[in-house]
Amino acid sequence: MEALKDKDISIIGICGMPGVGKTTMANEIAHEVKVEKLFDEIVIAVVSQNQDINKIQDQLAEMLGLRIEEKTNNFVRSGRLRERLGGDDGKSILVILDDVWEEIDFETLGIPSPGGQKILKIMFTTRTEDVCSYMRAQRKIEVEVLPKEEAWQLFKDTAGISDHATNVGIAKEVADECGGLPLALVIVAKALKDRNVYVWRDALKQLQNSQVTDQVYSRIELSYNYLKDDEHRSLLLLCSLFAEDESIPIETLVRYSRGLGLFQNTDTLSETRDRAYSIADNLKSCYLLLPRENEEVKLHDLVRDFCLMVASKHKHGYLVKHADLKEWPENDTHESCSAISLTFNELYNLPSGLIYGNLKLLRVLCKLWISSRQNISKEFFKCMKELRVVEFNWMRIQIPSSIQLLTGLRTLCFDCCVLDSEISVIGSLKKLEILTFYYTCLNVDFSSEIAELSNLRSLDLRFKKGPCPLPRGILLGMKKLEELYLGDYFETRDEEQRCIIKEVSSLTCLNTFQISTDDTQFLMQILQALDFEKLERFQITGTQEKGLSTKNNHVTRSLSLLEGIDGSKLSQPVINSVMRRTEHLQIEVVNVVKNLANELDEDGIINLKTLRLSYGGLEYLIDTTKSISTGTFGKLELLELVDLHNLTQICNGSLPRMEHFGRDVSEPQLFCNLKNLYICNCDKIRSMFSETIAKCMVNLQCLYIQNCWMLEEVVSTDTIENEVSHMLGFPKLKEVTLQDLFSFKSFTSQYIRLTLFNQVTLPNLEKLDISIVTSMVKVLYDESNIRSLHRLRQMSVENLDGVSELFNFEGLSDTQNNVENVLGQLRSLELEILPKLVHITRMVPKGICVFQNLTSLVVRNCDSLRYLFSPSMANSLVALETLRVESCDTMEGIIGSEYETSEDGMIEFPNLKDLMLIVKSSFFETLFKQVKLPNLEKLNIGGLDRTVKMLYEGTQIRSLHKLRHMSVEQCDNMSILFDFEGLTVTEDLEESVLGRLEFLQLRELPKLVHIMRMVPKGIRLFQNLTSLQVSECGKLRYLFSPSTANSLVALQSLDVFKCETIEEIIGREGEECTSGSEIEMVEEGMTSGQIEFPKLSSLKLTSLERFRMFCSQNCDLVFPSLVKLLIEDCPGMEEWFLFGPNHKKIQIGPHDFEYTCDSSDDAGKMFLRPNVMEEVRDSRYNVAEICKNRREESLKKKRCEGLQGNQQFAIPVEATTSIDKKVEFENLRAMVDGVWSDDSIRQLDATTKFRKLLSGGRFNVIPKVIQAGVVPRFVAFLMREEFPQLQFEAAWAITNIAFGKSKNVKMLIDHGAVPTFVKLVNSSSDDVREQAVWALGNVAVDSPKYRDLVLGHGALAPLLSQLNERSPVVYAQNCYLDPFQFLQRHPQPAFEQIRPALPILKQLVQYSGDEEAAACAISNATLSGTREQIKYLVSQQCIKPLCDLLVCPDPSIVTVCLRGLENILKVGEAEKHLGHSNLFAQMIDDAQGLEKIKILQSHDDNVISNKALKILQRYWLQEDDEPNLLAY
Repeated sequence: MEALKDKDISIIGICGMPGVGKTTMANEIAHEVKVEKLFDEIVIAVVSQNQDINKIQDQLAEMLGLRIEEKTNNFVRSGRLRERLGGDDGKSILVILDDVWEEIDFETLGIPSPGGQKILKIMFTTRTEDVCSYMRAQRKIEVEVLPKEEAWQLFKDTAGISDHATNVGIAKEVADECGGLPLALVIVAKALKDRNVYVWRDALKQLQNSQVTDQVYSRIELSYNYLKDDEHRSLLLLCSLFAEDESIPIETLVRYSRGLGLFQNTDTLSETRDRAYSIADNLKSCYLLLPRENEEVKLHDLVRDFCLMVASKHKHGYLVKHADLKEWPENDTHESCSAISLTFNELYNLPSGLIYGNLKLLRVLCKLWISSRQNISKEFFKCMKELRVVEFNWMRIQIPSSIQLLTGLRTLCFDCCVLDSEISVIGSLKKLEILTFYYTCLNVDFSSEIAELSNLRSLDLRFKKGPCPLPRGILLGMKKLEELYLGDYFETRDEEQRCIIKEVSSLTCLNTFQISTDDTQFLMQILQALDFEKLERFQITGTQEKGLSTKNNHVTRSLSLLEGIDGSKLSQPVINSVMRRTEHLQIEVVNVVKNLANELDEDGIINLKTLRLSYGGLEYLIDTTKSISTGTFGKLELLELVDLHNLTQICNGSLPRMEHFGRDVSEPQLFCNLKNLYICNCDKIRSMFSETIAKCMVNLQCLYIQNCWMLEEVVSTDTIENEVSHMLGFPKLKEVTLQDLFSFKSFTSQYIRLTLFNQVTLPNLEKLDISIVTSMVKVLYDESNIRSLHRLRQMSVENLDGVSELFNFEGLSDTQNNVENVLGQLRSLELEILPKLVHITRMVPKGICVFQNLTSLVVRNCDSLRYLFSPSMANSLVALETLRVESCDTMEGIIGSEYETSEDGMIEFPNLKDLMLIVKSSFFETLFKQVKLPNLEKLNIGGLDRTVKMLYEGTQIRSLHKLRHMSVEQCDNMSILFDFEGLTVTEDLEESVLGRLEFLQLRELPKLVHIMRMVPKGIRLFQNLTSLQVSECGKLRYLFSPSTANSLVALQSLDVFKCETIEEIIGREGEECTSGSEIEMVEEGMTSGQIEFPKLSSLKLTSLERFRMFCSQNCDLVFPSLVKLLIEDCPGMEEWFLFGPNHKKIQIGPHDFEYTCDSSDDAGKMFLRPNVMEEVRDSRYNVAEICKNRREESLKKKRCEGLQGNQQFAIPVEATTSIDKKVEFENLRAMVDGVWSDDSIRQLDATTKFRKLLSGGRFNVIPKVIQAGVVPRFVAFLMREEFPQLQFEAAWAITNIAFGKSKNVKMLIDHGAVPTFVKLVNSSSDDVREQAVWALGNVAVDSPKYRDLVLGHGALAPLLSQLNERSPVVYAQNCYLDPFQFLQRHPQPAFEQIRPALPILKQLVQYSGDEEAAACAISNATLSGTREQIKYLVSQQCIKPLCDLLVCPDPSIVTVCLRGLENILKVGEAEKHLGHSNLFAQMIDDAQGLEKIKILQSHDDNVISNKALKILQRYWLQEDDEPNLLAY
């Protein structure tokens, strides 16, 4: 864990011999990292001996939530992963690669180099130490074997041996033979458990005399030999046919075992299944198989290697290859081979001439989907006549005719294949018992010859695409059929349904059945035709959604009745019969019953393990006041209730009071096995359980409750008023989540002092998440509450309006001079939007130590919080690593005052590594006063209005010797960042200060004068600084002194933006001193006559009005690594030069300078001087900003004032002018109900109220309205053409939502709002039309991507139509969606998309109010347009309007017009070179533009005057008329 926390370590290797526990250690580390939140994301992939790049990438992508569709182009695949893992979202990611055998190329895999990604770390496990070296692991962790004592304890516990057992001596010798290897210890102990002593003696002798040299293999061999019989050994060997680390479905083993006839005395497939599952359980108990979810298992790689070794030496003769195969393996054709399992990377041909006379099983898979058909020779099976099992996976094939030679074939599987040929040949396989087409596309008709398979016992027709229905009579001859998977049965006719019902009813041996259909009547009929008492497994799905039958290959006893199915049929007896035997029930149908358990099944629902209910009119899950069957819900493990708007209680009534629950009972109690309870969007429920029922829930582990508006409590007490009840315990509850509960008071609310866990103990609670529980006042208040949470590890509290204290220790007794740890396991605490929170902890008694293991504390938007801790509390936080405080604007300090202080008056946070303090506070005059942060690595500071100096004492600065990342922003009065005044330095010794700092960002510090001040001689700063970003620091004149600049040997990127007073990057030595205090220049700083930045690769200087040059002193500037140079909008720049690489190696960005080079050598001298010829691209006048700013101002005004003037639907002004914060959400539930009602008047009223709420001008209401789930309804209202007033209100509401964050805009797009609004641009209602255009404008200016989306839906054409029919300016000003907003840059849309809008620009540019944006639009169009496109612009008469605006008093408009004219002139000049004169210059002159440009030479704005001069010099200046042109 320390290596993961060390910022200097990015690659960690865990190595050790096989079986020593490397994978177990990696998994434990991943779990611990997740708990402690050391990384934002953890992704794990198993590599294995045969590296499969695609498989590894897929594993990583799945854990990252990334979908990679591309299967063959690794460049694309790795690029997607690299972009996700190396993104700039600031997330830290841990990548764990398990079981690495050889060096992995991170670049090929798509993992960025962790050396350049400080937030990315890689950990891997390997068997060999050399791999750690090859993989450049910076920390190698060797996993040793267990010490003898620990090995014996593990062996003894696994084998169940006591210290007094008669065979303890022999057992110790056997344990010693395992050599301390955990895997060997466990496997051998399991093999010998409960065996007689003579077996132990024999086992010891075998281990001592084993011929297998590998210690682990010899121990596995012993366990293998001691397996019960050959059936166990054969099934274990079958598992080795699968790829390393592949999950193995037990159902697949059933199919193989049946086909091979592995088991004796199993006449039916059902008996074979029972035997296979039983043996699998035995192998799992011996640790030879590892359990997985969904009835799957896995082989440890060592066990798999052993099994393959056994198979290769004995009669089995397995050929198994799963890596890098593109063609059939050579030199492996021999008679002894009994099983082949091959996985091809890609496969185009299966050859003929293969001779496998003893082959019993053939399994062929193809990893990469190939659209073209794989060629299989017709003679492929000719010499494989002994085959019993054939499986093809992920292949596109024609079934070869030679398959009919396989007269003994019993199992044939086409899974995830495409079959392009007739399958009639399968009908000749008379002994076939298992035939599957799971997730296969059958592109031909289903052959009637299949009906001849009279021995068939399992038929899987769950096609991805295939015949529906089957040909008539297919099933009639299959009298032995035990399993029938019909797949999807949709859109069938009555006659077809009758046929399949008749055929299914004839299958008297059927014990497994699956169907998915949208026809409720058909479903009822086919269920009635089945003898459900005989069915051992079934999967019945009623749904309108196709494809659900292939979502899960594993079939249990499940019944799913989903949306669209007629719920009235559920009361029929056949459903009761099904439900009685169902283990997994899901119902999503409307108005079924009011009381599920009592109405649907009078005999009780006693076998359910999972129950999911959604929608419908359910009032109770069960009514205990009525008769209920014994065992009802006694086996239930998962209960999920969603969108049950009439549900008032889960259980109505109570059980008889049980004071001693847990004694022996014959039947399981109600909910006694319930582990997970999820309830969401159940509006009417007030209480979930009575106390007596809650006492039954002793196994509950996870409780999740969300959006239950009326819920007041979880448990209603059975006690009468004032009666004192004992504590209610949930002994296994680990996770509790409570979100959006507006009436919730407590777990139990029948007591005077209400806290969250009133009269409740949760001794094993690990995770607590509370959000928007508005009625809660106290969270954890008394001794029993707080002390019971001794295992709490993670806690999040958000949006609790009334909570003033989080942990109140009042009444908690001290420990009589003994220190007691309370909440000692808490690792993570997050507090957000708690407006009344005053204390995190209060009344902590002496002797109580709190939060001693807390590693992460995040506090946001707690506006009443003045301090986080008292000094004594702060001294307990010895484990704190991350502290983030944001938007707590009344905060005065991190640590408050208290009489207790340490001896030296300092408080130390010894492990704090990440500190963020972003608060708009008038306090915090100084930072880190009396505080030590010896391990701080990351510091983000912002909003501290009174802080003048960041760090100003030598002890403070020196203590930050591990600081790596620092960001300071929006501190209005900060004038000095680092003040070294008073720092003493040992004479003649050089000292490094802030020597590990790598990243420094300074933003919006208007009074910052010095980055560093009073730096003494002998101090070297920033020698590891790689990136420096400085923006909007209004009083900085320079960044460094020469001596400091010479320390920046690691600087790679320097970006300076919009610093109005900066003149140079490197100032003069001593300029950082105050008057009268001169510091001597560091001797080596300038004597060499040069300043070198050896690693600087990127230099960006942008919008620096007073910038003159990089350094004005007489020295050479050397940038040997420079690859990117950008200097833009620096009007005062003078000539300067630098020495760098060959200028051809430098990417010159947008610039307003000329450069020339005096050498073609690799280290040439580059002169930079102000440019008199090139374009000045002024980013201040970007059209997107103009449109968006104008829209924001107008939208704010409109929100506050309401629509006025000429409108169809009058809106009261007072509706939007003031909304009381306390009551604004009181009627939110009623508003939601109104929006979703069927009454148009209620819909309008509720939508209007939402619009008013959104129009209040506060953005914090937008997320809450979105969370209420009404946005899709608003979008639906847009289509209500018969009700334009509702359209208008909905459109306005959506417009306000689109005015928020980009994620809000995305949500509207996802709900299909854009094409709907495009249609509404042509609405007959002026107001609806205006709102539609306005909404589209909000979407379009959010980003270029969304702008292009609006264009792609054809928004421009109807808009232009409206502009042509009306006054373009009036309409554009009202709607705020002008055509020119589509012309914004970065990047511009395709010219052809916006061509129709260009003629409108000519009109818009002539009217006041839109000149700036329209002129900017033309200018931008000229910048990105081709020569022909710009000529088209000129043909639309855009020159004269631009010339007319040259006399505009607004300098920004003049600048934009000059830029546009210059771009037009460039095209004219190009035409001139083709033999023409510059016609565009003449047109500008004819439009009186030339005279106006001459006048602009004397403009007060230097940018304008310089630009005018440049244009004249280039396009009109002649040698003999220079005085005339320049005389103005």
